[in-house]
Amino acid sequence: MSYNSLESAKTLLGGIEVSQENLNAARSMIDNHSEFRWEETVRTDRLSGDGESDSFFIRFPVIEITSLMIDGVAQTEGEDFQVSKDIGRVMVFNGLPKGQDNIECAYKYGYDSEHEACGLIRMVEATIALYLARNPMMVKTVNFGGQGGVDIEYGTGIPFYLSLIPTPRGI
Repeated sequence: MSYNSLESAKTLLGGIEVSQENLNAARSMIDNHSEFRWEETVRTDRLSGDGESDSFFIRFPVIEITSLMIDGVAQTEGEDFQVSKDIGRVMVFNGLPKGQDNIECAYKYGYDSEHEACGLIRMVEATIALYLARNPMMVKTVNFGGQGGVDIEYGTGIPFYLSLIPTPRGI
């Protein structure tokens, strides 16, 4: 599933249509190369405590932790743990007891559709889909640069600077 509908991609591209297949391929490229989720997502992680650590990391940015269970006991945010939402760090005040899969954390992460990053990602996805539609062999790789840019490299190895988008660290 892409970040755009067929209609929203057509609007972003000034009336040019692209296929759902190309939108899906573009999204896959964005997700794989940015290693980031650009939409609100629900996830549950099971972890094993080592008896020494007091924190663990989950995917970010965290919107909310809906449930944290340690050894089958519900934990309360503010009393038992705190979350650094921007980096996905969960710090448990009494530490993480040793055990196999004894920590279960259910949470929402990513961005809601109104966040400015989502609009930019939809535009990048539509543009990559258009490049794929025009010549599927043209695009060899897509890289998210350290400055927050997106580079598309043609089969010749010549980079083409596509657009500026914020990196997760820059938002």
